[in-house]
Amino acid sequence: MFRSIIKEDGFGALYRSFPITLFMNIPFLSIVVCINENLKTYIQPHEKSNPYFWYFACAGIAGGFAGVVTNPLDVVKTRL
Repeated sequence: MFRSIIKEDGFGALYRSFPITLFMNIPFLSIVVCINENLKTYIQPHEKSNPYFWYFACAGIAGGFAGVVTNPLDVVKTRL
């Protein structure tokens, strides 16, 4: 499979969507970190009776929000 891609389109075809991937992942990770840390500061899971649930909930909310924001970039990357 890789050989046919390289033969037909050249070695650069393997990295065609790399800039879009970076363009998508950098905002995604930035949003996840910012929201997760702010939620942990606001909720203070270390003071709760079941802290692991709250850490998991903060991470899930942050990841879900970041996924919604960066989904259009993911569609562009997939189409390339």
